[in-house]
Amino acid sequence: MRTLDLYRSNLSGPVPFGLGRRMKDLELVNIGGNNLGSGDASDLRFIDSLTNCSKLEILSFDENGFGGVLPTSIANLSSHLNLLVAGRNQLAGNIPAGISTLVNLAALGLEQNLFSGVIPFEIGKLRNLQILTFRENKLSGPIPESIGNLTRIYALDFTENNFNGTIPSSIENILGLQYLDLSDNFLTGPIPQTIGLFFSLTFMYLSYNSFMDALPLEIGKLNNLQELDVSENKLSGHIPSTLGNCLKLEVLFLEGNMFQGSIPPTFSSLRGIKSLDLSRNNLSGQIPKDLAALVLLKNLNLSFNNLAGEVPLQGVFGNLSTISLVGNKGLCGGIAEMRLPACPKSIKKGNRLGFKIIVPIACIIPCLSLEHPGLATEMYNAEIKDVEAGWKL
Repeated sequence: MRTLDLYRSNLSGPVPFGLGRRMKDLELVNIGGNNLGSGDASDLRFIDSLTNCSKLEILSFDENGFGGVLPTSIANLSSHLNLLVAGRNQLAGNIPAGISTLVNLAALGLEQNLFSGVIPFEIGKLRNLQILTFRENKLSGPIPESIGNLTRIYALDFTENNFNGTIPSSIENILGLQYLDLSDNFLTGPIPQTIGLFFSLTFMYLSYNSFMDALPLEIGKLNNLQELDVSENKLSGHIPSTLGNCLKLEVLFLEGNMFQGSIPPTFSSLRGIKSLDLSRNNLSGQIPKDLAALVLLKNLNLSFNNLAGEVPLQGVFGNLSTISLVGNKGLCGGIAEMRLPACPKSIKKGNRLGFKIIVPIACIIPCLSLEHPGLATEMYNAEIKDVEAGWKL
Protein backbone atom coordinates (compact mmCIF):
# COMPACT_ATOMS: atom_id res chain seq x y z
CA MET A 1 0.00 0.00 0.00
CA ARG A 2 1.50 3.31 -1.10
CA THR A 3 -1.24 5.82 -0.34
CA LEU A 4 -3.21 6.40 2.85
CA ASP A 5 -5.51 9.34 2.22
CA LEU A 6 -8.15 9.77 4.92
CA TYR A 7 -8.49 13.54 4.72
CA ARG A 8 -11.74 14.80 6.30
CA SER A 9 -13.13 11.32 6.89
CA ASN A 10 -14.78 12.13 10.25
CA LEU A 11 -12.37 9.81 12.05
CA SER A 12 -11.77 9.92 15.79
CA GLY A 13 -9.62 8.12 18.29
CA PRO A 14 -5.84 7.69 18.35
CA VAL A 15 -3.69 6.88 15.33
CA PRO A 16 -2.31 3.32 15.65
CA PHE A 17 1.22 3.48 17.03
CA GLY A 18 2.46 0.80 14.64
CA LEU A 19 1.08 2.42 11.47
CA GLY A 20 4.43 2.63 9.70
CA ARG A 21 5.63 -0.84 10.73
CA ARG A 22 2.67 -2.45 9.01
CA MET A 23 2.79 -0.35 5.81
CA LYS A 24 6.44 0.29 5.02
CA ASP A 25 5.82 1.16 1.36
CA LEU A 26 3.74 4.23 2.15
CA GLU A 27 4.57 7.26 0.02
CA LEU A 28 1.66 9.45 1.07
CA VAL A 29 -0.04 9.75 4.48
CA ASN A 30 -2.82 12.31 4.73
CA ILE A 31 -4.94 12.07 7.88
CA GLY A 32 -5.69 15.79 8.14
CA GLY A 33 -9.06 17.28 8.99
CA ASN A 34 -10.20 14.63 11.42
CA ASN A 35 -10.54 14.37 15.20
CA LEU A 36 -7.72 11.97 15.95
CA GLY A 37 -6.03 13.91 18.74
CA SER A 38 -6.80 14.14 22.42
CA GLY A 39 -4.41 16.98 23.22
CA ASP A 40 -2.25 14.42 25.00
CA ALA A 41 1.54 14.18 24.86
CA SER A 42 1.28 10.71 23.27
CA ASP A 43 -0.77 11.87 20.27
CA LEU A 44 2.18 11.84 17.86
CA ARG A 45 3.72 8.51 18.88
CA PHE A 46 2.73 7.12 15.50
CA ILE A 47 5.48 9.25 13.89
CA ASP A 48 8.10 6.94 15.42
CA SER A 49 6.79 4.06 13.31
CA LEU A 50 6.73 6.15 10.12
CA THR A 51 10.53 6.21 10.19
CA ASN A 52 10.24 2.71 8.69
CA CYS A 53 8.63 4.18 5.55
CA SER A 54 11.75 4.94 3.53
CA LYS A 55 9.73 6.09 0.49
CA LEU A 56 7.48 8.54 2.33
CA GLU A 57 7.11 11.81 0.40
CA ILE A 58 4.01 13.44 1.89
CA LEU A 59 2.94 13.56 5.54
CA SER A 60 -0.06 15.65 6.53
CA PHE A 61 -1.79 15.50 9.91
CA ASP A 62 -3.16 19.03 10.29
CA GLU A 63 -6.51 19.95 11.91
CA ASN A 64 -6.72 17.07 14.37
CA GLY A 65 -6.31 18.60 17.82
CA PHE A 66 -3.02 16.77 18.37
CA GLY A 67 -1.16 17.80 21.53
CA GLY A 68 2.33 17.23 22.85
CA VAL A 69 5.53 18.12 21.02
CA LEU A 70 7.05 17.22 17.69
CA PRO A 71 9.08 14.09 18.52
CA THR A 72 12.80 14.09 17.81
CA SER A 73 12.20 11.03 15.63
CA ILE A 74 10.87 13.42 12.98
CA ALA A 75 14.52 13.88 12.01
CA ASN A 76 14.61 10.20 10.98
CA LEU A 77 11.75 10.36 8.51
CA SER A 78 12.41 9.55 4.86
CA SER A 79 14.98 11.70 3.10
CA HIS A 80 12.46 11.82 0.23
CA LEU A 81 9.91 13.72 2.34
CA ASN A 82 8.67 16.62 0.26
CA LEU A 83 5.69 17.91 2.23
CA LEU A 84 5.19 18.12 6.01
CA VAL A 85 1.94 19.69 7.20
CA ALA A 86 1.16 19.81 10.94
CA GLY A 87 -0.80 23.04 11.23
CA ARG A 88 -3.91 23.84 13.25
CA ASN A 89 -3.22 21.51 16.16
CA GLN A 90 -2.19 22.12 19.77
CA LEU A 91 1.47 21.23 19.40
CA ALA A 92 3.82 22.99 21.81
CA GLY A 93 7.48 23.14 22.77
CA ASN A 94 10.38 23.96 20.49
CA ILE A 95 10.68 23.25 16.80
CA PRO A 96 13.29 20.45 16.83
CA ALA A 97 16.58 21.36 15.17
CA GLY A 98 16.67 17.84 13.72
CA ILE A 99 13.98 18.83 11.25
CA SER A 100 16.86 20.23 9.20
CA THR A 101 17.76 16.68 8.09
CA LEU A 102 14.68 16.64 5.85
CA VAL A 103 16.65 18.35 3.11
CA ASN A 104 14.15 17.64 0.32
CA LEU A 105 11.25 19.40 2.01
CA ALA A 106 9.51 21.79 -0.37
CA ALA A 107 6.76 22.82 2.06
CA LEU A 108 6.74 23.01 5.86
CA GLY A 109 3.52 24.07 7.56
CA LEU A 110 3.44 24.40 11.36
CA GLU A 111 0.88 27.23 11.54
CA GLN A 112 -1.68 27.78 14.29
CA ASN A 113 -0.06 25.78 17.05
CA LEU A 114 1.57 26.63 20.37
CA PHE A 115 5.23 26.33 19.39
CA SER A 116 7.57 28.50 21.47
CA GLY A 117 11.27 29.29 21.62
CA VAL A 118 13.33 30.40 18.64
CA ILE A 119 13.48 29.25 15.05
CA PRO A 120 16.43 26.85 14.99
CA PHE A 121 19.39 28.23 13.05
CA GLU A 122 19.57 24.86 11.29
CA ILE A 123 16.42 25.75 9.36
CA GLY A 124 18.79 27.23 6.79
CA LYS A 125 19.76 23.72 5.68
CA LEU A 126 16.35 23.18 4.09
CA ARG A 127 17.48 24.73 0.83
CA ASN A 128 14.68 23.19 -1.22
CA LEU A 129 11.91 24.85 0.77
CA GLN A 130 9.43 26.81 -1.28
CA ILE A 131 6.71 27.36 1.34
CA LEU A 132 7.40 28.01 5.03
CA THR A 133 4.68 29.00 7.47
CA PHE A 134 4.96 29.39 11.24
CA ARG A 135 1.98 31.75 11.51
CA GLU A 136 0.05 32.08 14.78
CA ASN A 137 2.41 30.44 17.24
CA LYS A 138 4.38 31.74 20.21
CA LEU A 139 7.81 31.78 18.61
CA SER A 140 10.19 34.50 19.75
CA GLY A 141 13.69 35.90 19.34
CA PRO A 142 15.13 37.28 16.12
CA ILE A 143 14.49 35.76 12.73
CA PRO A 144 17.76 33.88 12.05
CA GLU A 145 20.11 35.09 9.32
CA SER A 146 20.18 31.52 8.02
CA ILE A 147 16.74 32.18 6.56
CA GLY A 148 18.61 33.78 3.67
CA ASN A 149 19.87 30.34 2.63
CA LEU A 150 16.33 29.39 1.61
CA THR A 151 16.70 30.95 -1.80
CA ARG A 152 13.90 28.92 -3.40
CA ILE A 153 11.15 30.14 -1.07
CA TYR A 154 8.26 32.01 -2.65
CA ALA A 155 5.92 32.09 0.38
CA LEU A 156 7.13 33.05 3.88
CA ASP A 157 4.54 33.50 6.64
CA PHE A 158 5.60 34.36 10.22
CA THR A 159 2.61 36.46 11.26
CA GLU A 160 1.28 36.57 14.84
CA ASN A 161 4.31 35.44 16.79
CA ASN A 162 6.64 37.27 19.17
CA PHE A 163 9.63 37.81 16.90
CA ASN A 164 11.84 40.81 17.66
CA GLY A 165 14.90 42.48 16.20
CA THR A 166 15.21 43.58 12.60
CA ILE A 167 14.45 41.96 9.29
CA PRO A 168 17.61 39.91 8.62
CA SER A 169 19.76 41.39 5.89
CA SER A 170 20.15 37.94 4.33
CA ILE A 171 16.52 38.03 3.23
CA GLU A 172 17.73 39.89 0.13
CA ASN A 173 18.91 36.50 -1.18
CA ILE A 174 15.33 35.22 -1.55
CA LEU A 175 14.78 36.94 -4.87
CA GLY A 176 11.82 34.79 -5.92
CA LEU A 177 9.71 35.79 -2.92
CA GLN A 178 6.06 36.34 -3.87
CA TYR A 179 4.30 36.31 -0.48
CA LEU A 180 5.81 37.82 2.69
CA ASP A 181 3.88 38.16 5.95
CA LEU A 182 5.74 39.35 9.06
CA SER A 183 2.78 41.19 10.59
CA ASP A 184 1.81 41.15 14.27
CA ASN A 185 5.25 40.76 15.80
CA PHE A 186 7.70 43.03 17.63
CA LEU A 187 10.06 43.71 14.74
CA THR A 188 11.84 47.05 14.64
CA GLY A 189 14.38 49.06 12.68
CA PRO A 190 13.95 50.35 9.13
CA ILE A 191 12.37 48.42 6.31
CA PRO A 192 15.50 47.58 4.28
CA GLN A 193 16.09 49.30 0.95
CA THR A 194 16.86 45.88 -0.52
CA ILE A 195 13.11 45.23 -0.44
CA GLY A 196 13.22 46.69 -3.95
CA LEU A 197 15.00 43.55 -5.16
CA PHE A 198 11.90 41.39 -4.73
CA PHE A 199 10.59 41.93 -8.24
CA SER A 200 8.22 38.97 -7.94
CA LEU A 201 6.67 40.13 -4.66
CA THR A 202 2.89 40.19 -4.92
CA PHE A 203 1.72 40.38 -1.30
CA MET A 204 3.65 42.06 1.54
CA TYR A 205 2.24 42.43 5.05
CA LEU A 206 4.38 44.16 7.71
CA SER A 207 1.64 45.68 9.88
CA TYR A 208 1.54 45.83 13.69
CA ASN A 209 5.27 45.97 14.33
CA SER A 210 7.57 48.82 15.34
CA PHE A 211 9.25 49.55 12.02
CA MET A 212 10.59 53.09 11.88
CA ASP A 213 12.15 55.67 9.56
CA ALA A 214 11.00 56.25 6.01
CA LEU A 215 9.35 53.80 3.68
CA PRO A 216 12.16 53.23 1.16
CA LEU A 217 11.83 54.74 -2.31
CA GLU A 218 12.91 51.39 -3.73
CA ILE A 219 9.47 50.01 -2.96
CA GLY A 220 8.41 51.59 -6.24
CA LYS A 221 10.37 48.89 -8.09
CA LEU A 222 7.88 46.20 -7.04
CA ASN A 223 5.97 46.15 -10.28
CA ASN A 224 4.02 43.00 -9.38
CA LEU A 225 2.86 44.19 -5.96
CA GLN A 226 -0.90 43.81 -5.47
CA GLU A 227 -1.27 44.27 -1.71
CA LEU A 228 0.93 46.28 0.67
CA ASP A 229 0.14 46.68 4.36
CA VAL A 230 2.61 48.55 6.58
CA SER A 231 -0.05 49.94 8.92
CA GLU A 232 0.37 50.41 12.68
CA ASN A 233 4.11 50.99 12.77
CA LYS A 234 6.31 54.02 13.49
CA LEU A 235 7.13 54.92 9.91
CA SER A 236 7.77 58.60 9.22
CA GLY A 237 8.79 61.01 6.50
CA HIS A 238 6.93 61.46 3.25
CA ILE A 239 4.92 58.75 1.55
CA PRO A 240 7.19 57.81 -1.37
CA SER A 241 5.88 59.06 -4.69
CA THR A 242 7.44 55.97 -6.27
CA LEU A 243 4.46 53.95 -5.03
CA GLY A 244 2.73 55.35 -8.08
CA ASN A 245 4.91 53.00 -10.13
CA CYS A 246 3.28 49.94 -8.54
CA LEU A 247 0.59 49.83 -11.18
CA LYS A 248 -0.84 46.47 -10.06
CA LEU A 249 -1.61 47.67 -6.52
CA GLU A 250 -5.13 46.84 -5.38
CA VAL A 251 -4.76 47.29 -1.61
CA LEU A 252 -2.57 49.91 0.09
CA PHE A 253 -2.73 50.31 3.88
CA LEU A 254 -0.43 52.95 5.43
CA GLU A 255 -2.60 53.95 8.39
CA GLY A 256 -1.42 54.39 11.96
CA ASN A 257 2.05 55.75 11.24
CA MET A 258 3.69 59.18 11.33
CA PHE A 259 3.79 60.01 7.64
CA GLN A 260 3.79 63.72 6.84
CA GLY A 261 3.60 65.93 3.80
CA SER A 262 1.01 65.65 1.08
CA ILE A 263 -0.70 62.71 -0.57
CA PRO A 264 1.50 61.93 -3.59
CA PRO A 265 -0.18 63.04 -6.84
CA THR A 266 1.36 59.93 -8.43
CA PHE A 267 -1.37 57.90 -6.71
CA SER A 268 -3.54 58.89 -9.66
CA SER A 269 -1.59 56.25 -11.63
CA LEU A 270 -2.92 53.43 -9.44
CA ARG A 271 -5.78 52.55 -11.76
CA GLY A 272 -6.35 49.15 -10.16
CA ILE A 273 -6.52 50.36 -6.54
CA LYS A 274 -9.58 49.16 -4.62
CA SER A 275 -8.77 49.99 -0.98
CA LEU A 276 -6.60 52.89 0.19
CA ASP A 277 -6.14 53.73 3.87
CA LEU A 278 -3.94 56.68 4.88
CA SER A 279 -5.74 57.45 8.14
CA ARG A 280 -4.14 58.45 11.44
CA ASN A 281 -0.99 60.05 10.08
CA ASN A 282 0.20 63.67 9.89
CA LEU A 283 -0.63 64.30 6.25
CA SER A 284 -1.37 67.84 5.12
CA GLY A 285 -2.23 69.74 1.98
CA GLN A 286 -5.15 69.14 -0.33
CA ILE A 287 -6.75 65.90 -1.47
CA PRO A 288 -5.55 65.25 -5.05
CA LYS A 289 -8.58 65.68 -7.29
CA ASP A 290 -7.35 62.90 -9.57
CA LEU A 291 -8.22 60.33 -6.88
CA ALA A 292 -11.82 60.80 -7.99
CA ALA A 293 -10.89 59.26 -11.35
CA LEU A 294 -9.85 55.91 -9.80
CA VAL A 295 -12.96 54.02 -10.84
CA LEU A 296 -12.14 50.79 -8.96
CA LEU A 297 -11.51 52.58 -5.65
CA LYS A 298 -14.31 51.50 -3.31
CA ASN A 299 -12.78 52.17 0.13
CA LEU A 300 -10.88 55.36 0.92
CA ASN A 301 -9.94 56.34 4.47
CA LEU A 302 -8.17 59.67 4.94
CA SER A 303 -9.46 60.34 8.45
CA PHE A 304 -7.49 61.96 11.27
CA ASN A 305 -4.87 63.86 9.33
CA ASN A 306 -4.37 67.58 8.70
CA LEU A 307 -5.82 67.73 5.21
CA ALA A 308 -7.43 70.96 4.02
CA GLY A 309 -9.20 72.39 1.01
CA GLU A 310 -12.06 71.30 -1.18
CA VAL A 311 -13.30 67.70 -1.23
CA PRO A 312 -14.02 66.38 -4.74
CA LEU A 313 -17.55 65.32 -5.63
CA GLN A 314 -16.99 62.53 -8.13
CA GLY A 315 -15.90 58.89 -7.90
CA VAL A 316 -15.36 57.44 -4.45
CA PHE A 317 -16.08 60.88 -2.96
CA GLY A 318 -19.68 60.69 -4.12
CA ASN A 319 -20.70 57.93 -1.71
CA LEU A 320 -20.52 58.45 2.04
CA SER A 321 -20.35 54.69 2.69
CA THR A 322 -17.07 54.31 0.79
CA ILE A 323 -15.07 57.18 2.27
CA SER A 324 -14.00 58.50 5.69
CA LEU A 325 -12.68 62.03 6.13
CA VAL A 326 -13.37 62.69 9.82
CA GLY A 327 -10.70 64.45 11.84
CA ASN A 328 -9.56 66.81 9.07
CA LYS A 329 -10.75 70.22 10.26
CA GLY A 330 -9.59 72.12 7.19
CA LEU A 331 -11.76 70.31 4.65
CA CYS A 332 -14.73 71.93 2.95
CA GLY A 333 -17.26 71.21 0.24
CA GLY A 334 -17.95 67.62 -0.76
CA ILE A 335 -21.38 66.03 -1.03
CA ALA A 336 -24.08 67.31 1.30
CA GLU A 337 -24.11 64.12 3.39
CA MET A 338 -20.59 64.89 4.60
CA ARG A 339 -21.89 68.03 6.32
CA LEU A 340 -18.67 69.90 5.72
CA PRO A 341 -18.59 73.71 5.65
CA ALA A 342 -18.92 75.40 2.30
CA CYS A 343 -15.65 76.39 0.68
CA PRO A 344 -14.88 80.15 0.52
CA LYS A 345 -15.47 81.76 -2.87
CA SER A 346 -12.34 81.91 -4.98
CA ILE A 347 -12.98 85.55 -6.13
CA LYS A 348 -13.18 88.04 -3.29
CA LYS A 349 -15.43 91.10 -3.23
CA GLY A 350 -12.40 93.38 -3.29
CA ASN A 351 -11.23 91.89 -6.57
CA ARG A 352 -14.43 92.92 -8.36
CA LEU A 353 -14.19 96.44 -6.85
CA GLY A 354 -10.69 96.85 -8.17
CA PHE A 355 -11.74 95.76 -11.66
CA LYS A 356 -14.66 98.21 -11.83
CA ILE A 357 -12.50 101.15 -10.76
CA ILE A 358 -9.41 100.51 -12.86
CA VAL A 359 -11.29 100.14 -16.16
CA PRO A 360 -12.77 103.68 -16.13
CA ILE A 361 -9.50 105.15 -14.87
CA ALA A 362 -7.70 103.56 -17.77
CA CYS A 363 -10.04 105.43 -20.10
CA ILE A 364 -10.12 108.79 -18.29
CA ILE A 365 -6.52 109.36 -17.27
CA PRO A 366 -5.06 109.53 -20.81
CA CYS A 367 -7.54 112.33 -21.64
CA LEU A 368 -6.85 114.29 -18.46
CA SER A 369 -3.12 113.97 -18.79
CA LEU A 370 -3.23 115.95 -22.01
CA GLU A 371 -4.80 119.06 -20.42
CA HIS A 372 -4.20 118.69 -16.63
CA PRO A 373 -1.19 116.44 -15.99
CA GLY A 374 -1.09 117.22 -12.25
CA LEU A 375 -4.77 116.43 -11.73
CA ALA A 376 -4.42 113.14 -13.60
CA THR A 377 -1.58 112.05 -11.31
CA GLU A 378 -3.56 112.95 -8.16
CA MET A 379 -6.61 111.02 -9.34
CA TYR A 380 -4.50 107.98 -10.20
CA ASN A 381 -2.85 107.88 -6.76
CA ALA A 382 -6.20 108.32 -4.97
CA GLU A 383 -7.92 105.57 -6.92
CA ILE A 384 -5.03 103.15 -6.42
CA LYS A 385 -5.38 103.61 -2.65
CA ASP A 386 -9.10 102.74 -2.95
CA VAL A 387 -8.25 99.62 -4.90
CA GLU A 388 -5.71 98.53 -2.28
CA ALA A 389 -8.30 99.06 0.44
CA GLY A 390 -10.73 96.91 -1.53
CA TRP A 391 -8.24 94.01 -1.67
CA LYS A 392 -7.99 94.08 2.09
CA LEU A 393 -11.76 93.70 2.64
